[in-house]
Amino acid sequence: MGSLPGFSLCFVAASLGMPGTANFVGEFMVLFGSFAVAPWVVATASAGLVLAAIYSLLLMQRVHFGPTQNDTPLAGLDRREFFMMLGLLALVLLFGLYPQLLLNTTDAAMLEVQRLFSAADTLITTLPTGVA
Repeated sequence: MGSLPGFSLCFVAASLGMPGTANFVGEFMVLFGSFAVAPWVVATASAGLVLAAIYSLLLMQRVHFGPTQNDTPLAGLDRREFFMMLGLLALVLLFGLYPQLLLNTTDAAMLEVQRLFSAADTLITTLPTGVA
C-alpha cells in the first residue's frame, strides 16, 4: 500500500482544520473574528465543517481502501515523491505550530484591507438616511 494513504490522511486532517496544522489557525481566526458580527454565519460555517469531515472520510475510504477497478495495484511513492510529500507535510505542521511566520508576511496587506474597510464604513455611516 505504501505511504500515500498516510500522507493523504495527514493532508485531509489538515484541510479539516485539525489543531497543529496550518488550516486550524486560519479557520480559528476567521470563525473567532466573525462570531461577534455574524454568529449565524459562524454556526452555518461550523455545520459546513462537519459536512466536510464526512466528505473527507468518505474520500479517504473510497480512494485508498475501497474496491479497485482492476487487479493492478498502484505503485507506491518513489524516493523523490516521498521527500516532496514529507516537505509539504513539514510546512503544514510548521505553519500550524508557528503561524506568525505567515502572519508577519501578510501584515502590511491586512492593514491596507482594514484601512479600506474602515473608510467604507465611515462613508456608509455618513450617508443621509434612506440612501444606503
